[in-house]
Amino acid sequence: MRIKEIFLILFSWLIFLETYAQDKSIHIKYFVKQNEVLLRWLPANKQLFDLAVKNGYKITRYSKENNSLSLPIILAENIKPFAGNDSIKWPKLIRKNKNAILIYQSLYQNKNSSNMPAAEKAEQQQMLYNMMLLSCDFSAEIALSCGLFFRDSTAGNTKTYSYKIEINKPPVNLKAPSSSMEVNAAILSTNPPINNLTGEFKNKKVDLRWKATDFTNYYGGYHVERSADSILYKQINNSPVILLTSQFEKKKEMITYTDTLPTTKTKYYYRIKGINNFGEESTPSNMVSGIGYDELRSNPLIDSIKVIGNRKIFIRWKMKDEKENDQPKEYILLRSEKDKGPYSTIYASKQFIFTDETPKATNYYKIGAVSLGHDTLYSYSRLALIIDTIPPSVPTGVQAKSDPKGNVTIKWTKNPEADVQGYKIFKSNSLTEEFVQINEQFARTPTYSDKLNLGTLSKKIYYSIVATDNNFNNSELSAPIEVKRPDTIAPVPAMIKDMQIKQNGIKLFWIPSSSDDVRQYTLVHQDEKTKTDIKIKEWKNSDSTTSFLDTVLAFGIGYRFKIITMDEDSNHSVSNTPYMFFETGFRKKITDVKVKTDRTKRSITLEWNYPEKEIEKFIIYRGKKNEPLTIIKTLASPASFFEDNTPNIGNNYEYRIKAVFQNGAESIISDASSIEF
Repeated sequence: MRIKEIFLILFSWLIFLETYAQDKSIHIKYFVKQNEVLLRWLPANKQLFDLAVKNGYKITRYSKENNSLSLPIILAENIKPFAGNDSIKWPKLIRKNKNAILIYQSLYQNKNSSNMPAAEKAEQQQMLYNMMLLSCDFSAEIALSCGLFFRDSTAGNTKTYSYKIEINKPPVNLKAPSSSMEVNAAILSTNPPINNLTGEFKNKKVDLRWKATDFTNYYGGYHVERSADSILYKQINNSPVILLTSQFEKKKEMITYTDTLPTTKTKYYYRIKGINNFGEESTPSNMVSGIGYDELRSNPLIDSIKVIGNRKIFIRWKMKDEKENDQPKEYILLRSEKDKGPYSTIYASKQFIFTDETPKATNYYKIGAVSLGHDTLYSYSRLALIIDTIPPSVPTGVQAKSDPKGNVTIKWTKNPEADVQGYKIFKSNSLTEEFVQINEQFARTPTYSDKLNLGTLSKKIYYSIVATDNNFNNSELSAPIEVKRPDTIAPVPAMIKDMQIKQNGIKLFWIPSSSDDVRQYTLVHQDEKTKTDIKIKEWKNSDSTTSFLDTVLAFGIGYRFKIITMDEDSNHSVSNTPYMFFETGFRKKITDVKVKTDRTKRSITLEWNYPEKEIEKFIIYRGKKNEPLTIIKTLASPASFFEDNTPNIGNNYEYRIKAVFQNGAESIISDASSIEF
């Protein structure tokens, strides 16, 4: 027997045994239908099978109610294979199932082969036994003929039964001569639907695939059916299709079944049915369909290629065997700038000609013939060249920026043309001068760095970009971009030309800087005590300011002044720094004075606030309206209150206050505070 057949039989044997308990002499499986229970069993080895053939099986049924078993009912007392001399059952079964002859031979004709060596005889008998078991998996009639099947038609679908199957007259040393199986007949058995069938149609064949391990516990084999109209199906496999494994494919999960299509260009439909261990078929699986086609036997080729007006390329092709010109599903034209690719599809059609309206400078073409099964055969490549005389477009988006050290970074937008090999960078000191190229080698990317000479009087520089393609066609100069040259020279300083002491400060006069790039000025003073610069004014160059009164000063202190001039590049210069001592002999007047009358005390009170320091005394002046003032009181510092007890009723009085400092300076006399008494 061939190795493939041996694997097939052993696989079926193992699948059957793995579905039952492994510690019994007889392994039982059941299938519940309407008002009947089907039983299938299998002895653990060939010796037990031979014993059962001789003595027969006994089947006993118990009903289970309230966790107790009823009295036993003997359903069968002596189940055996069909008798060898049964001239009715065997011929009828052999006519119906071709495997029945193997069953008959296994049971009755192989017993007396006297000329065969004992070891070879035992091996042959075991293989026939394995094939008998496999046949039982796919046919209830075969299993019945072997004494391994029973149909209990007296069972109802409302009870739970316990079935006991035992070998009659077992030997004393047989540990487990019987086995039992509990069956809940209220639950009908089902065959799960198969929905994982796939099909790949190629040339005149189809490969059907499904994952058989999903149904290991349900189906031992499968039937494959084909239809030309999706209505009438016919089984195309001669024997059940099973999952074949070997020592090299222990984890195999898929079954692949290949069928040769009867005709091409006709749509065929396929489905499968599972066969359970009782020989019953499942409902049909999901359906797959496809169309076969004749295989392409020759390759396509490009038989004509022509450059038109140095702008377009005409291509024509055919199959090497012109009889196959109409056989491909479509043709695809591919193009690449290199013979080795990569190629991209530029045209797909059933036509045989194409004009490439947008070719590259270098063009390699291939034609592919796509079969109905999506296989593609390719031609050899053909070369066509376009002499490029069209320059690239003018570069756009030019930007340039310089840092304080004169390092310039120039950027622009990459040109859209694929054949641009690089860029030339041009520079000029003026828009009226000629632009000069500054890079010896092409800039390959849209960026460039330049270094400016800072030791020159020109304040601006201009850049422009030119794109060059692979045929050295140059674009026009881009629009020039202006870059301001970094300024490292300080501006001409402003000059303080005069200072004047005023009653409330020092007024300064100056001459602005003569530089034309001045951005702002800052006026600073520094008192001789703290030596700290204080910013007192800041203004833009656009302001026409040339004088300022500094009132943030303290009397009796000398000050030094300076003007800081800043240009647009933050370079700065400092003016001359003249000195002036600020002293006028007068201090600011007292402004916070409050006057009240107290008619009960017949008095007028004055309160004031004067936060100056080093005050010696305060002088109080009083006068009637339109009369001269006279001193009525002198108060030592730090007085801030005075009560006048000498006013006369019916008069209008004016009061004024003056502060006298320790150095002899006096404040300006306060404004008159009038009150009617």
